[in-house]
Amino acid sequence: MRPKISMFRASDRATYPHNVHLAILTRGRRQVLEPVADALIDLFREVDNYGLDKIRAVLVGTDQVHVVVAIPPNRSIAQVASRLKSHANLRLTRDNPELTANLGGRALWQRGYACKVLGPSTMADIRIYLTRQRDSGTAELA
Repeated sequence: MRPKISMFRASDRATYPHNVHLAILTRGRRQVLEPVADALIDLFREVDNYGLDKIRAVLVGTDQVHVVVAIPPNRSIAQVASRLKSHANLRLTRDNPELTANLGGRALWQRGYACKVLGPSTMADIRIYLTRQRDSGTAELA
């Protein structure tokens, strides 16, 4: 019997948390994302269309990106973060050579990421946080 809880998803063999919050920072916290925010959101949507992961929200700041994504049990959080970071890095640095110059020819993203599995109460907290960031003018929510 499948659970009736909205924060969880059920497949034939597993029930798993519905949402994970990922925070990804630019290398050296350089503020280079503002001019490419719309392109970055579109790139994350492309990744969403390729796989089984469902991106719920993307918040692009000047030096960081927050992503709320549903991850099925056959994938790890590391796989999803790696996929998002690599796809965005390759396309953004190829299409925007000035971005590479601002970063000193290095990769766009810092090593690692921060993540948190979201439950009912933490999901509400993340919504409030993302809304405050968007309203303060430091980020754009998709």
